[in-house]
Amino acid sequence: MTKEDRLGICGDCGGTISRRAVLCPGCGRSFGGDPRLEVNIADVRMPFSSMVVFMVKWAIAAIPAVIILAVIWFFVIGLLGSGMRH
Repeated sequence: MTKEDRLGICGDCGGTISRRAVLCPGCGRSFGGDPRLEVNIADVRMPFSSMVVFMVKWAIAAIPAVIILAVIWFFVIGLLGSGMRH
Protein backbone atom coordinates (compact mmCIF):
# COMPACT_ATOMS: atom_id res chain seq x y z
CA MET A 1 0.00 0.00 0.00
CA THR A 2 1.51 3.32 -1.05
CA LYS A 3 1.36 6.54 0.92
CA GLU A 4 -1.22 7.93 -1.51
CA ASP A 5 -3.53 4.95 -0.83
CA ARG A 6 -3.56 5.81 2.87
CA LEU A 7 -4.50 9.46 2.31
CA GLY A 8 -7.84 11.07 1.59
CA ILE A 9 -9.24 14.53 0.95
CA CYS A 10 -11.40 16.47 3.40
CA GLY A 11 -14.74 17.35 1.83
CA ASP A 12 -14.93 20.68 3.66
CA CYS A 13 -11.48 22.26 3.33
CA GLY A 14 -9.85 20.03 0.68
CA GLY A 15 -6.93 19.22 2.97
CA THR A 16 -5.04 15.92 2.84
CA ILE A 17 -5.96 13.56 5.66
CA SER A 18 -5.30 9.99 6.73
CA ARG A 19 -8.05 7.51 5.83
CA ARG A 20 -8.14 6.54 9.52
CA ALA A 21 -8.54 10.16 10.67
CA VAL A 22 -11.39 10.97 13.04
CA LEU A 23 -11.03 14.74 12.59
CA CYS A 24 -9.56 16.88 9.83
CA PRO A 25 -6.48 18.66 11.21
CA GLY A 26 -7.19 21.63 8.95
CA CYS A 27 -10.82 22.44 9.67
CA GLY A 28 -11.85 20.04 12.46
CA ARG A 29 -14.55 18.24 10.46
CA SER A 30 -15.59 14.96 12.08
CA PHE A 31 -15.40 11.77 10.03
CA GLY A 32 -17.84 9.30 11.56
CA GLY A 33 -17.73 8.39 15.20
CA ASP A 34 -20.30 9.38 17.78
CA PRO A 35 -21.90 12.70 16.79
CA ARG A 36 -22.95 13.29 20.41
CA LEU A 37 -19.30 13.81 21.34
CA GLU A 38 -19.10 17.07 19.41
CA VAL A 39 -19.53 20.19 21.54
CA ASN A 40 -19.41 23.68 20.06
CA ILE A 41 -19.65 26.64 22.41
CA ALA A 42 -19.00 29.89 20.63
CA ASP A 43 -19.86 32.41 23.32
CA VAL A 44 -21.97 32.80 26.43
CA ARG A 45 -23.79 36.08 26.43
CA MET A 46 -25.11 36.79 29.92
CA PRO A 47 -25.73 40.16 31.58
CA PHE A 48 -23.47 40.93 34.54
CA SER A 49 -26.37 40.95 37.02
CA SER A 50 -27.49 37.49 35.85
CA MET A 51 -23.92 36.23 36.21
CA VAL A 52 -23.77 37.55 39.79
CA VAL A 53 -27.06 35.82 40.66
CA PHE A 54 -25.76 32.62 39.05
CA MET A 55 -22.53 32.73 41.08
CA VAL A 56 -24.42 33.43 44.33
CA LYS A 57 -26.67 30.42 43.70
CA TRP A 58 -23.60 28.21 43.15
CA ALA A 59 -22.03 29.53 46.36
CA ILE A 60 -25.21 28.78 48.33
CA ALA A 61 -25.43 25.31 46.77
CA ALA A 62 -21.83 24.61 47.84
CA ILE A 63 -22.52 25.24 51.55
CA PRO A 64 -24.08 21.79 52.27
CA ALA A 65 -21.17 20.09 50.50
CA VAL A 66 -18.66 21.98 52.66
CA ILE A 67 -20.60 21.05 55.82
CA ILE A 68 -20.67 17.36 54.85
CA LEU A 69 -16.94 17.37 54.08
CA ALA A 70 -16.21 19.08 57.42
CA VAL A 71 -18.23 16.46 59.33
CA ILE A 72 -16.41 13.64 57.54
CA TRP A 73 -13.04 15.35 58.18
CA PHE A 74 -13.69 15.74 61.93
CA PHE A 75 -14.95 12.15 62.14
CA VAL A 76 -11.78 10.82 60.49
CA ILE A 77 -9.54 13.06 62.62
CA GLY A 78 -11.44 11.90 65.71
CA LEU A 79 -10.83 8.25 64.84
CA LEU A 80 -7.16 8.78 64.05
CA GLY A 81 -6.63 11.04 67.06
CA SER A 82 -8.18 8.58 69.52
CA GLY A 83 -5.82 5.85 68.32
CA MET A 84 -2.78 8.06 68.90
CA ARG A 85 -3.60 8.84 72.56
CA HIS A 86 -3.21 5.24 73.78
